[in-house]
Amino acid sequence: MNKNKYLQAFVVLVVLQLSVPLYMIWQRENVLQNGILLKFKTAPVDPVDPFKGRYVKLRYADELVFYETRQNLKPNEKVYVYLKSDNDGFAHLDTVSQGLLPDRHLYVNAYVNYVMKYEGKIALYYPFDRYYMNEFKTRTTEKQLTMNTRSTYALIKIKNGVGVITGLISN
Repeated sequence: MNKNKYLQAFVVLVVLQLSVPLYMIWQRENVLQNGILLKFKTAPVDPVDPFKGRYVKLRYADELVFYETRQNLKPNEKVYVYLKSDNDGFAHLDTVSQGLLPDRHLYVNAYVNYVMKYEGKIALYYPFDRYYMNEFKTRTTEKQLTMNTRSTYALIKIKNGVGVITGLISN
């Protein structure tokens, strides 16, 4: 009887361990299939960090934003960044909220990086800031992105607050 309980517990544990990564894969694939494609203008990028692997580190033009002083935001706090898109498909920050707004559907989850109270600004951290690619192309791409920030943007699909980078465009 004890062996049967251990076997059942083992099966439940295996199912749970498999379900978490499968859900994460399904969530990203769902965004890629059904999400809204927007272009995010990039800012100058940071150099490659060899300890984190080969990827292009992205910064976005709308990372530093004004906020209402009545919102008491703290570093690492989750916020909802509501977006609007222009005629060319570029995303522009519309508003930042601490909670979901019922009548708005185009948003991404972000986090407060730091708060500058006296200037009335917050710096945002978007969870889609790394674009993994062929390791032999990353250094060349980062140099090109640093030199051509005006015409560089990331293609990001968004659905239910989740953003997935689908491409990186420069010139």
